[in-house]
Amino acid sequence: PTLLELVPGSALESAGELSASIPSQVDEDNPALLVYPEGAVSLRQPVHLPPGEGWIEAQVAITYMACRSGTCFTPAVGELIAVRIPRAGEVLSP
Repeated sequence: PTLLELVPGSALESAGELSASIPSQVDEDNPALLVYPEGAVSLRQPVHLPPGEGWIEAQVAITYMACRSGTCFTPAVGELIAVRIPRAGEVLSP
């Protein structure tokens, strides 16, 4: 139903599987389509932080489609979202 990706050449590296705050479900009107229930969904992608000190600007790409009352809108494909992340040296370890 939704795709979150690290962009090619990113300083970020995937450290696991993408997860969603709620599970997707089969659409009643179109069983070939997986959807999230109405409302907010949080996606999480664990990453390895780049080495060094300080913070960096990075981008992630998101692909999604919104539907309401049986009508689906034009999908957003690969929309870039800017994120600010710490380098590994900025994160305190226990």
